[in-house]
Amino acid sequence: MSLVSQEPTHTSFPKRRTTAGIVIIGAGMAGSRFAIELARTQSNDDTARLPITLISKEPQVGYNRIMLSPVLSGESVFEETYLYELAEYEQLGITVLAGTSVDAIDTKQQCIELSDGQVLDYTELVLATGSQARVIPFANHDAKGVHVFRDIADVQVLTEYARQAKKRSRHWWRGARSRGRLRFGISRGRYDSGSCR
Repeated sequence: MSLVSQEPTHTSFPKRRTTAGIVIIGAGMAGSRFAIELARTQSNDDTARLPITLISKEPQVGYNRIMLSPVLSGESVFEETYLYELAEYEQLGITVLAGTSVDAIDTKQQCIELSDGQVLDYTELVLATGSQARVIPFANHDAKGVHVFRDIADVQVLTEYARQAKKRSRHWWRGARSRGRLRFGISRGRYDSGSCR
């Protein structure tokens, strides 16, 4: 995401523009709650009502990351981590743009450009992007089997990795048992034939 701070020109964002009102970039726990609470406050004051647009890079909007550990362990399902139902955003008039990211912000023209090509004019801009998982640059930190754990995509990757590892382990155990029976059979055959006495 780039932040454009130079003097505005007519060619900065030539695409079709949409007025989005208060734009919130980031639909995690903070961003989604801010959008909901702001919409509830505005619903009680018609004179201060502005459009609210919530932008989520992830396809999933407003879930509790803290509860991903029980999802990974199989103690709960992902659907239980949502802070709000999608219907609540709709009822409060919040426009949710999920699965898209912000490519550029122009603070002079007060507009943003999204990865899907949309250009949104904003009245106010809220950055609620949160943090990123930091990987310590140790040797082979990018090797296969080294993962971060922050969002639902990480849960899916780790779950699949564990499933594959379990499958490999099962095959190894079956092979070990087969080899064990083979060795036992050979030893017993040798004993019966007197070769081991």
